[in-house]
Amino acid sequence: MAYLKRFRLQSARRSLLQGHSGYNIAAIASQWGFNHLGRFAQDYQRLFGELPSQTLERGSRH
Repeated sequence: MAYLKRFRLQSARRSLLQGHSGYNIAAIASQWGFNHLGRFAQDYQRLFGELPSQTLERGSRH
């Protein structure tokens, strides 16, 4: 996976874990330059072993 894509995915993960109220996966993905949500979810799961929705849920519990 290219360095820049990995960096953007890691940044999106940090945002999802922070669980800011009012943010959703589409907004966070878009903020980090991902325009195709299906592809974002696929790449995210490949790198982190879970879906973005699972990360967001985990982040909002803390």
